[in-house]
This record gives sequence, C-alpha cells and structure tokens, in this order.
Amino acid sequence: MIGVSPAYFFSLFTTDFSVPNIISSLSGLRKLGFEGFQLEIYYPQQLPLWLRDARDLQAAASDQGLRTTQMVAHFLLAAFENENSLFSESGKEDLKTLLEILEAFPHCGVVSVPITAFSWDSSVPMTGERYRRLWDRLVEKIRVMGREVRSVGRKMALEIAPLALLGGTDGYLRLCSELDGEAPGYNFDTGHPWSAKEDVALIPARLGDKILGTHLKDNLGTEDLALRPGKGTIPWDAVIEGLLASGYSGSWDIEIFCPAVEVESEYTSARKFILHRIGRKL
Repeated sequence: MIGVSPAYFFSLFTTDFSVPNIISSLSGLRKLGFEGFQLEIYYPQQLPLWLRDARDLQAAASDQGLRTTQMVAHFLLAAFENENSLFSESGKEDLKTLLEILEAFPHCGVVSVPITAFSWDSSVPMTGERYRRLWDRLVEKIRVMGREVRSVGRKMALEIAPLALLGGTDGYLRLCSELDGEAPGYNFDTGHPWSAKEDVALIPARLGDKILGTHLKDNLGTEDLALRPGKGTIPWDAVIEGLLASGYSGSWDIEIFCPAVEVESEYTSARKFILHRIGRKL
C-alpha cells in the first residue's frame, strides 16, 4: 500500500490543518491513487477538536476506501526538547487523550512519537554524570509512554530527528537493548538519518522488523528537507531493496513539503517513483 504522511495536509493547509480540512481533501487523495494516510495532531490545543471530530474522519476515510496507517503524535515533541521538559510530566495526560481519540480508528495500529533535536544549557558542562542522568530519564519516559500505548492494543514507534538526545540508529539500538521486550518500534523517516550523515540504505538491514512505518522523503544530505523521492541524493534502489529484503510489510508513506499548488504534481510523481521501484524488486 502506498500512502501519504501528514505533510500532504501541511502542504495543502499549513500546520494549522483541522479534521474538516483532512476530510475535504480525501477524495482528491484517492483520485491520485493513494490507498492510505497518516493521522497527525500537531498542537496539543487541537486534541479536544479531534475528540469531537475523529469519528467523522474515520467515516469519511471508509467512504473513500482509505486506510489510516499510523498516528503521528507531533504535539509530544515538547516532552523531549530540553532538560526541563524531559524531567517534567509533559505529554503524560495529552497521550491519554490521544489514545482516547484513537478509539475512533480501530485499524490504526501505530502511534509514532517524534524525538526532536535536544536543547541543553551549554553554560553548564556536559559531564558524564549529567549525560547519564539525561539518558536514563529519556529511557524511562519512553518506557512509560510505550506501556500506555500497548495497554490499548497499539504499538509505539519513534521518529528520530537529527540532534535528538537519543542519537540516530545507534542510539535507537542502544535504547532497544536497555528496554528489551518493552522497546518501541521505528518510524523510518529516510530524510532524518540521511541529513545526519548516516548510511540510510543500511537501516533496514540493521533494524529489520523493528520498522513499523515510513516517511519516504529526500534531501541532499546536508539539510533535513522533505523533497520528493528522487529529487535529492538518497540511494533509493538500495533503500527499497533493503526494506523488501527485511520483510517490511507496512505502508509506503510519502512525505513531501511543497506549496499547495504543487501537491498534485509532486505527490503523483513520487507515487509513480516508489511504485515503479517496489514493483521492480518483487
């Protein structure tokens, strides 16, 4: 299945997009040939509106024959952005509201939590003790969130931005080792590790069935952009071959940020690009 990330709706309506905005765009998304889309709540103040409108969105998606592939909890970025937020209970109650919202989407099995770039007070030396304290708190906060998500029958995945305290793929694997059976999955945003100078084509082999979803986007390896796949320098044939070899069976969700007038052409081209390469490898 080929779907779209929430960037499709950002591009059409800005990050202030609402549930009615999404509903209004679903017929157009279906006409472009897509089969699914990701949910996302961008700001915490939108949670009550999603509680009110979620079932209308599920009904509209069903009418169009579209599936919801994951819920991106963008509003939880603030829970990991600095030392104060990391050690606070930020995000705890909002996550509970999100899981209540997900009751309207019974087939949406993954909650993706973005881990953003970490800001710390460099006027105070980053000692080993201080770092270990930060790391231990990060691990515990992810553990608690994962338990909440699993308690309602969903899976949690992490989307790791460049400069996150967690680190890139190595940091994620360290986290998995420490959490063992409570480790979250991985939302494979191709642009994040590529702009952070990781070999993105090795990630499917390294993570295997930990990959629960995708954000397929491109960049030039220097800045975390969201270009159409094929418009940057990511080695797409190797990435796609790796995902297929790893047994990935989830949705191939495309992520492009572009002006609203370019959405149809950019996403149509990206869909053809990915579909051609998936088919060629089968």
